[in-house]
Amino acid sequence: MLAADGVRVSLQEEDGTLAPAGGEPALKAFGHGDQAGGWMTDKHPRFLADTTGNGRLDIVGCHDDGVWISLQDEDGGFAEPLYVLDDFGTDQGWASAEEHPRFLLKTTGDGATDIVGFGPHGRRRRTRTRRRHLRVPEARPERLRHRPGMDGREAPALPRRRHR
Repeated sequence: MLAADGVRVSLQEEDGTLAPAGGEPALKAFGHGDQAGGWMTDKHPRFLADTTGNGRLDIVGCHDDGVWISLQDEDGGFAEPLYVLDDFGTDQGWASAEEHPRFLLKTTGDGATDIVGFGPHGRRRRTRTRRRHLRVPEARPERLRHRPGMDGREAPALPRRRHR
């Protein structure tokens, strides 16, 4: 759970209920308060994903300056966040989570988690190499509107949301 003071964890009991997440945060980062980095839900998407292939869910966030990762340890705690990439942040033009969504998923079949974003300059994908280093993103500004259909006819224009 993301709170003003950081990340809080509520552990599941044997009977399936969740224990209260009281006390100190598990990590004083990724929260919306100044003391936890000033992460805003509408601007700074945060995800849980296994970024190292060890089966543990790490915290990945896109803040103003780029991508931050906090690795989960074997005891379920989280390491201090590491700044890993100067892309996918508001400083690079990714204005909001709604206008420029970002996703973590496996795109290449190598089992590594990648970042895919639909940003101000088109689609971008950040893949990870076998050594788990992030590669330079590849811009994909292809338009989705009026692309030829597979049968040679014009494909209909896809609806677009207007942001106010």
